[in-house]
Amino acid sequence: MAARAEVTTNGECEIVNTTVYTAKTTVAGYPVKRSTSDKYVEKMAAIGDDVYGIALDTCVAGDICRVALLGSGIVDALVGTGDATEAVTAKYAADGLIDVAAIGGGTVKLTKCGTFMQSGVAGDYVGLNLASNTGPSVGT
Repeated sequence: MAARAEVTTNGECEIVNTTVYTAKTTVAGYPVKRSTSDKYVEKMAAIGDDVYGIALDTCVAGDICRVALLGSGIVDALVGTGDATEAVTAKYAADGLIDVAAIGGGTVKLTKCGTFMQSGVAGDYVGLNLASNTGPSVGT
């Protein structure tokens, strides 16, 4: 079990209120993407999805969800199966965020979600630096 996740927005992290799309959900600490309409969000569903931010609330369709946009600040992130290692780049997994094994050399789009500030195992919440190592790449 990881220690309490490091969180620091210091007024620098951009947090937006966005509606969860029809028949979709969000999970606090899990990456979200824009849905079929720019007005809505939903949980990321594939490694190739474009990450919009990290959900700060667990919500169902129609709820207003707070989303920390990538760019600055440190937020709680849910660790998936595959675990998290401090100072390693984070990527999408079906049940949370996990370590990136390798950046470059692949042909599959890889969306980097930030850098882990702490180590943890599946189900833990750890600090995730939103300003570091974000955006699309290729790798595993």
